[in-house]
Amino acid sequence: MTAFLFYLAAGLIAGIVSGLFGMGGGLAMVPLLVVALALDGVPQTYLMHVAVGTSLAVIILTSLYTIWLRWRSGGLNFDLFGKLWMPVAFGAGLGAAIGDHLPGLVMRWLFMAFLAYMILRLARRMAGLAQASKPDGNGSDTKQVLATFRKSEAWGYGTIAGIFGALLGIGVAAIMTPVLSHKGYRMGQAAEVAVGLAVIVGIFAGTGYLIGGLNEIGIPEPRAGYIYLPALGGMAVGALAGSPLGLRLSRKLPEMLQLGLFLAYTIAMLVTMATR
Repeated sequence: MTAFLFYLAAGLIAGIVSGLFGMGGGLAMVPLLVVALALDGVPQTYLMHVAVGTSLAVIILTSLYTIWLRWRSGGLNFDLFGKLWMPVAFGAGLGAAIGDHLPGLVMRWLFMAFLAYMILRLARRMAGLAQASKPDGNGSDTKQVLATFRKSEAWGYGTIAGIFGALLGIGVAAIMTPVLSHKGYRMGQAAEVAVGLAVIVGIFAGTGYLIGGLNEIGIPEPRAGYIYLPALGGMAVGALAGSPLGLRLSRKLPEMLQLGLFLAYTIAMLVTMATR
């Protein structure tokens, strides 16, 4: 019961993160799952695999709900989504196959390295905002941006985003949002597309982790491959409750404060992963 309440609380945090930052919540879920799954008796050998696989399954639900919330308040760029979903799906399937064969310790260090990268990137962005106010792209013409988004770029960035999303259980926003922003899309547009692509990563990579873990021995039941069902249930309920709150906060908080909160939370997640 204690572990389930922990899953519920972790899911609530993940839902808030998903709605606030458009990150799918994986950056919050995986470190917290590492703690809770260990309490539930998941062996260290499979701890990261189960954390990532379960996170991806929850991301499907949280991202679908976030898409619906964002659709009510503005919609989704389906033209851009159509250019990217196949490369992301390919990368997600490939990443899940790679993850199934990686040792848990390697997956943990990859996740920690990614958190460190995110911290540096957020700090740099905050410093840039403090020095000067940059145009936010409100005058961008979406059709012109799409014309410069070549097929080779879509496959390159989409495949890389899918692979890392599958290996780390984080969706694609961390990679695709800066790419889309550089192309001229507003942050809101980039976040909407990233949340849609997170569903693709969850489906294709999550299926890979489900199949890859079927023959493994020693993972507590009930489970579906590397997906631990009690964690999936608790985190999904919490995340669905937290997503609307995160979305409301995203409309009220200034960008600098949002970045500061995200930076603090990412540092906390890195400390959690490094000390467990």
